Amino acid sequence: MQTLFSSIFLANGETSRGALWYWEQCDGAAKVVIAIIVVLSVWSVTAIVNKLLDLKKFLHGNAHFEARLNVGKARLTQLRLERHPGASPYEMLTIEACQAYAKNGKHIRTESDVDICMRHIENAVQRGMSRIMNTYEKSLVLLSSFAAGGPFLGLLGTVWGIIVTFGELSEKATISDLAPGVSGALVATLSGLLLAIPAVFFYNIILTKTKQRTMELEAFASMLLDRMELELYENLRSAEAGTPAAEAPDARPDSAVRVAKPLAQNGLINPYSNAE
Repeated sequence: MQTLFSSIFLANGETSRGALWYWEQCDGAAKVVIAIIVVLSVWSVTAIVNKLLDLKKFLHGNAHFEARLNVGKARLTQLRLERHPGASPYEMLTIEACQAYAKNGKHIRTESDVDICMRHIENAVQRGMSRIMNTYEKSLVLLSSFAAGGPFLGLLGTVWGIIVTFGELSEKATISDLAPGVSGALVATLSGLLLAIPAVFFYNIILTKTKQRTMELEAFASMLLDRMELELYENLRSAEAGTPAAEAPDARPDSAVRVAKPLAQNGLINPYSNAE
């Protein structure tokens, strides 16, 4: 390990140069550019790791909430959901739909009432989709900026270093006088590429995963609206027949604790809210 460190960072003889030697050949402007690139590289790696962890968290959270939502086929119009930190994207959409129903779906008497209520629910879900998409696409602009701007930032340091090197040469300068300055200037370009290359690869990976999560979110939103509309028409038919709306399996007293307990423990549903 010590030998590897020495070969990379330290000079070994006249023909083998380490990173420290090349750093010493850089002029002040190139060193400033390289320092900026190092800071941006740390920022880029942090953004990549955080984004990958977020997408993984969203995936697991969505799957977990969808499984809980399907426990006993809970009726969406009976759920009692509230916004809370850490809610998965699916849960956030469901919260939007349920809160829109709570405001507009209490007095369904005609098909026109159902249509009006559904428009409110669709608008609420659409607003929720926009907010979630902003969360999904967070850091993508940052990574694309690093991928596109890194090489140019490095090239700026290189051009500046070459200008300074040629400006300091005399008429009788040899290649040995020119080489150190040019090699030091090229370090800036190398630094810019080391910033841009990982950003490009991970940007494409994260973009692909984000598109997948987006398609899944749109499919869930469509399913959510379909279920909500079906339940609204069931409520309408019950109102026309003069009978109470049918209770969900997980809202009945004999199965409320057994089936709805996972939802109740997480504050998602009150299993006794519709029990007589």
